[in-house]
Amino acid sequence: MKKETRIATRNGRSRTGLDDKESLKRIGRTIKAVRAIRGWTQGDLARKVGASQNHICNVEMGKREPGILLLLALAKVLGVSIDLLVLPGMQGPAIGKGKEDDQIGADLRNLLIGILEDTATRSKEA
Repeated sequence: MKKETRIATRNGRSRTGLDDKESLKRIGRTIKAVRAIRGWTQGDLARKVGASQNHICNVEMGKREPGILLLLALAKVLGVSIDLLVLPGMQGPAIGKGKEDDQIGADLRNLLIGILEDTATRSKEA
């Protein structure tokens, strides 16, 4: 019996209660947010990581799993840690449903901006 590879279209549920599709969408939105803060297009990011623009688009929309190697390349090119890209996708189902969650989103945005500003400052100094 051939074992099937699990892909983005599966209907599995995580321990947090999120289904896999929702987790992929959240990870994709985080990647898109960091890319946008950098001021890059999908094509720019695709060239930097050696992927197609279509693949980056599908990852950002949660239609494709990025895979560990692409996540590593994205983290390196975007100048953030891999957990910053992945952890928002692993949060519980309450994210985005109330004022407390709005604060979490604002905190994440501020963290991303701080990391990117620090990275830009280091690049200028080098």
